[in-house]
Amino acid sequence: MILDGTAVVKGCARRETAEQFLDFTVSKDTQRILVSDLNRRSVRKDEQLAPGLPSLRGLDVIDLKESELFREKEEVLKRWNTLFPGKRGDGG
Repeated sequence: MILDGTAVVKGCARRETAEQFLDFTVSKDTQRILVSDLNRRSVRKDEQLAPGLPSLRGLDVIDLKESELFREKEEVLKRWNTLFPGKRGDGG
């Protein structure tokens, strides 16, 4: 899992606009599109998981920092392909 985030930067020039964008990103409609069209997990507790997407409790997560992931890409892809044969982890 790679986490995403949205925030308003302290002291930004257009705080009200930034807050409106933040509200938009976490709105029910936007989160519903992320789930239905992009098969992503919603940050909202009132939004359902996409069909076929397992709950977080059911996931086996590989504990690996993002910097290590890119530094050791080939080894990570080898591990992925061992754990999930037939589901290539290289985008192909």
